[in-house]
Amino acid sequence: MEKPLDDAYIQMDEGKLDRRSAQEAIHPGGHDTAAAADTEIPRNLDAPAPYPLEVSMEDACDSISQDRKIGRALVRLVSTVIFCCFAAVALSRRPRTTLQWKQVLAVSSVLATKGDKTVTADSPIDFFNIGNVDDVYDWLTDTLVPSIFITEDINDVLLPTDERGRVANLNKVLGGVIIDVTRKSVGPCNPNDVVVALYPNCGDADSTTLERSFLDINLNATEAAAAIVELKANGKGIDYYTEKLVATVATYNSEFQGYSLTTLKLKFQESGYIKPTSATNSARATPYQWKDATADAIYVLAYIAWLVVIFYWGTERKTKHLTPKPRTDTGSSARRLFRNLWRACVLGGSVPVFAALWAVLECKVNADAFRSNLQKLADNNWESDEEALAILLPVVDLLDSLTDWTYALALVGAIVAIQLGLYTLFQLSFHPQLSIFTRTMSSALRQFAAFFVVWLIAFGIFVCVGSILFGSDVEEFSTRLRTMQACINMLFGTFDYDSIKDLQFAFIYYWCFMVVVSLVLLNLMLAIVLDAYDEVRKESYKGKASLMLDGRINGFCLDTYHRKKYARCSQANAKPRDDDLEAADVFERLGADASKLTNDYVVLRGKIDPWLLLQVVQAKMDQEGLAARRRTSNTQPPSKLTMTALVEMFPAANLTRRQLRATFKYLHEGLLINKSAIKKRKMLDEEQAKADEEERGDHSNDDDDGRSSFLTPSEATLSEAARVVALERKLDRLLAEVLSTRAAIREAMAA
Repeated sequence: MEKPLDDAYIQMDEGKLDRRSAQEAIHPGGHDTAAAADTEIPRNLDAPAPYPLEVSMEDACDSISQDRKIGRALVRLVSTVIFCCFAAVALSRRPRTTLQWKQVLAVSSVLATKGDKTVTADSPIDFFNIGNVDDVYDWLTDTLVPSIFITEDINDVLLPTDERGRVANLNKVLGGVIIDVTRKSVGPCNPNDVVVALYPNCGDADSTTLERSFLDINLNATEAAAAIVELKANGKGIDYYTEKLVATVATYNSEFQGYSLTTLKLKFQESGYIKPTSATNSARATPYQWKDATADAIYVLAYIAWLVVIFYWGTERKTKHLTPKPRTDTGSSARRLFRNLWRACVLGGSVPVFAALWAVLECKVNADAFRSNLQKLADNNWESDEEALAILLPVVDLLDSLTDWTYALALVGAIVAIQLGLYTLFQLSFHPQLSIFTRTMSSALRQFAAFFVVWLIAFGIFVCVGSILFGSDVEEFSTRLRTMQACINMLFGTFDYDSIKDLQFAFIYYWCFMVVVSLVLLNLMLAIVLDAYDEVRKESYKGKASLMLDGRINGFCLDTYHRKKYARCSQANAKPRDDDLEAADVFERLGADASKLTNDYVVLRGKIDPWLLLQVVQAKMDQEGLAARRRTSNTQPPSKLTMTALVEMFPAANLTRRQLRATFKYLHEGLLINKSAIKKRKMLDEEQAKADEEERGDHSNDDDDGRSSFLTPSEATLSEAARVVALERKLDRLLAEVLSTRAAIREAMAA
C-alpha cells in the first residue's frame, strides 16, 4: 500500500530511496545538513527536515525553471484554444452552409425523383426508376419537362416572364436545359465468335460522338415535349448504341444568393442495365463586402498572434547563467528559419491554404466575364440555340469548377480543424492527467504495428472470399470496394444479414467473420488499448513525480493569481547605489530593491516567491561569474543557497523557519521532477538503443547465416561476450572524452 505524499516524500524515490540516498541523488558527494542550519535563525520548527536545507544555485534555477516551462505550456494551450474559437467562427462562415444544403435538397427532390410508390400507366416515371430506353423518353417528356418549363401557376394563370422556369418555386433556371448524348460508333463484333451471325454489330466505346441539344427556357411544357419528340424522330435521341445521356440544369436562388448545378446522368452499360445517377451542387453567390474584409482582417491578426506566441513567446529558451554567447552562424540561422517554417506548415499551414482557396472562389464568383454572361442570360434576347449555348456553357463550366473548389475548401477546412484539434491535445502533454489520452494512444500505437498487419491480412481474406462467393448475387459484394464496406458494416453490426441469408455458404461466412474479426481481433485491439491505458493511468494518478507535477501546476496557477507587483512596495522603490552591482541588476529586473521588500511581497502562499527568487539568484550568479572572469575578487561568494543566504537576500522580509523550509521543499520537489523526467528519457533512449542493437544484430546474423549455423553454443556465448566487452570499452572511451572536455571547459572559464 503506497504512503501518502507529505513532507517526507523525498525519503522514498520510487519507494526505494531513503533519506541519505535521496540527498546523494540531489547533491552528489553528500552535504552536511547540520552545518546548513543557522543558529541565528529562530527555530519555529524543532523537527529535523527530511530534505537538505541547502541547494546549489544552479539546481535552484533548474528547479524553478519548471515554473517557466509550465507557464509557457499554459500560454501555448490558452492561445491555441482562443485561436481555435476564431477558426471555428471562420470555418462556419466559409464552407457550405445549411441554406445551401436545403437548396440542394429542394432542387434534387424535384429533378432527380425517386420512390417506391405504386406505378400505373398514367403515372409519370421517376428518374431512378428508369429501366429501358422507352422509359428515358417518358421521363424526359412526362417528368423533367413539366418540372422545369413552368409557365402557369396552380390556378392555370399565366405567370409573368420573370417568374417562369422556376424549380421548386424559387430556383430560377438559367438559360434552359442542356442535353448531351454520347453515342458509340457501330462496328462488327468479334468475327471469331461462333454466334457472330446472331449478333453481328457492336458498339465501340473507344470511338464516340457527342450530340448536344438545347431546350430554351422560353418554351412552355408542350413546346419542350414536342422538341424532344422531334429529336427522337431526327435520330438525335437515344438508341441501343448510346453510351450515356446527361441533362444539365443550372439555377439561381436570389433569396439567399446561391447557385446550383444539377447533373442527371444515365449510363447505358454493356450488360443492358441503365444506371441513373444525379448530382446537385450549390455555390454561394454573395459578393465580397467590406464587413467581410474586417472580419477576415481580425482572423489574420489572430493567426499571426497565435504563431508569434507559439514560435517565440511560448517556446522554451535557455537561461543565460554563465554560458558565453555562441557565435552566430549563417548556416545555423538558415536552418533555424527553415525549421520554423516547417513547424508553421505542420501546425497551421492549412490555414493560409484555406484562405487562398476562399480567395480563389471569391475571384471566380466576382469575375467580370461570369457576371456579363449572367446579365445576358437575364436579358433573354438570344436569336438561336447556338447563341444561347455560347452564353450558357461558360456559366455551367464555371459553376462546375466552383463545385470542385468548394469541395477542396471543405476538405482543407476539415484539415484545419484536425490540425488545431490535434495540436490542442498535444499541448496538454505537460499535464500528467490531461495528457492521458495522447500518452495512451502513443503507447498503444507502438504495439499496433504487428497487430495491424495481422488484422489487415484477416480482413483482406474475408473481403476476397465474400466478393468471390456473393459478388454475382448481391450488390453489396459486387465489387471489392463494396465488399470492404459490407465487411466494415458487419464489424460494427450495421450489415443487413437478410440480403445474403438465402445464399449458399452465407451462414458459415457470416459467423466465421464475426468470430475471427469482430470477437477475437477487435477484442485484442481493445485489450492493447486498455493495457496501455492502465499503464499510463498508474503513472499519471499514482506516480509520485506525476502527483508532484500536478500539484506544481496547480500551485503555479495560484501563484500567478496571488503574486503582487514588486514595484508597489513603497519601501523598495528607491534605487540602490551604483557600486552595488548585484542590487542594481536585481532592481533592473524587478523594478524594486529585493533587500527592502516586505514579507507580503516576498512570501507567496507560505514560501518565497519562486519568480522573485529566480531573478535574485540569476543576478547573483551573473555577478559571481563576472567577478570570476575579471579576477576582481580572490574569494568567491557562496555557490549554495542556505537558510542564511535566503535571509541575507531578503533581510526586510523577516522570513520564518517554516517559510524557509517550505521554500527548500519546493526547490527539492522541482529537482525530483527533473530527475524523474531525465530518468524516463534515459529509459526511452535505452529501449531505442536496445531495439536498434537487436535490429543490427538480426541483420548481421542474416548476412552471416551460413557461418553462424555451425557455431556451437559455447562459441555463440563467447561471441556475445566479446560484443559486450567491445561496447563497454567504447563507453569507457566516450566517458573519458566527456570528462576531459568538461575539465577543459572549466579551465577555460577559470582563465
